[in-house]
Amino acid sequence: MDENLSLLTTMLSESNLNEDVKNYILNIGKVLSDRIVYSIENIPLYSEKLKKACLHLAGRGKFLRGIFTYLFSRGLGIDEEDSITLALSTELYHLASLIHDDIIDKAPYRRGLRSVHKEYGIEAAIVAGDLLIIYSNNLLSRLGCEVIKIYSEAGVRLADGEMLELEEGSTRSIDEYFRVIELKTSSVFEAMFISATLLAGRDKYRDQAKYLGKYLGYAFQLSDDLLDFTGDPIVMGKLGKMDREDVNIVYMLIRMGYDDVDAIERVREFIREYISISIKYLREIELDKMYRDYLIEIINLLEGRSL
Repeated sequence: MDENLSLLTTMLSESNLNEDVKNYILNIGKVLSDRIVYSIENIPLYSEKLKKACLHLAGRGKFLRGIFTYLFSRGLGIDEEDSITLALSTELYHLASLIHDDIIDKAPYRRGLRSVHKEYGIEAAIVAGDLLIIYSNNLLSRLGCEVIKIYSEAGVRLADGEMLELEEGSTRSIDEYFRVIELKTSSVFEAMFISATLLAGRDKYRDQAKYLGKYLGYAFQLSDDLLDFTGDPIVMGKLGKMDREDVNIVYMLIRMGYDDVDAIERVREFIREYISISIKYLREIELDKMYRDYLIEIINLLEGRSL
């Protein structure tokens, strides 16, 4: 098994997807993994330490954001190379945010390895994250200025959400929790789907793409929080808690008086609700049936994720 794809492979092996779908998704993950590493290796840098810091986590992970982006883009009729470029940019953008998040959260591990700031120092990690954001925009420039604008606006919202999360901490209400994840998580999901509709000349679906991203982002973050509470950190490649308890919705519900079992079930109810809403908006967008069906199957995996 390709070590870089171990998280994606394990997630798919534990799913009830048929083998053809699993192999197709795994192949997309392999392409993204290889292209991420190749792209970073070919950035002209004098600093070997910076190159190593950028490559440290590159090519590893589940690549779900990139896979969603690729399938949605292809379903809209966007050609292979532009679909890969948009997916690759999304993954690089996400990688940059993880590197910076790990510094803020003082997280020691990520994707089964020491986090970038633990391996190369905080200074190198900050610069590596900055570089990956800039390079992601460089790739997006191949798709046009409007796409860069969409992703830049998402970046502003992400930064705003990060700061709100730090300011509010354990004092947040449930409504404030969802405001933060709409800014931090949904913003990028919205950007990747809206950008694809723009590139495909299907701007009439912009609103549906926005709401698909919003509610899929909700489901995604809720499933992450649930995994952080219930999952095996070694299997997840985290080897320790990644998210602070004060910003995890399961712990928030427990502080509100729920017991562990009821808190977990309430979060699962949220996930099921937002999966259903996401699929509703997805079905309103005219997509090739094969790609739409693949997207629905992967979205439904969020309910029972073990990774």
